[in-house]
Amino acid sequence: MRIYWTRKSIPELTDLSAARRSKNFKAALRAMTTHSEFWTGAAMALIWMVFANKVNHLFFSGQVGFFHDFLSTVCILYPAFLIWNQFTVYGMRKHYRHILEQGKNESFESDAEKRICAADAAEYQQWKMIRRVIIILLVVSGLLLMSW
Repeated sequence: MRIYWTRKSIPELTDLSAARRSKNFKAALRAMTTHSEFWTGAAMALIWMVFANKVNHLFFSGQVGFFHDFLSTVCILYPAFLIWNQFTVYGMRKHYRHILEQGKNESFESDAEKRICAADAAEYQQWKMIRRVIIILLVVSGLLLMSW
């Protein structure tokens, strides 16, 4: 499996301008929250954070200080974000390739593609509140885990 380090490393976004790349990525990310790949990645990231936090406390329980806290936060959060991002990009490329490629051939966009985009936008609005609650719960649980 290929690792996508930046948005430009995603093949569908490579040829686009930076502004268009960011817009397409955000639109696909908003639509992605209704798919299992997004939530599987979030769960895997949460599992990593719990595991890495417990290992950190097991091996470095006596360490106290800003440098240790900063280093352990980076070693826990960055891999968690990377795991979640890889699952999300995989899902975007699988389900929303048409959103990622918007802007390459705007003049050739068919009625079906326009209807798909409208349906995705409607689905996003339908689940908006539930996604917000889940994201808030994930952030709060991550902060609680970090404070243990």
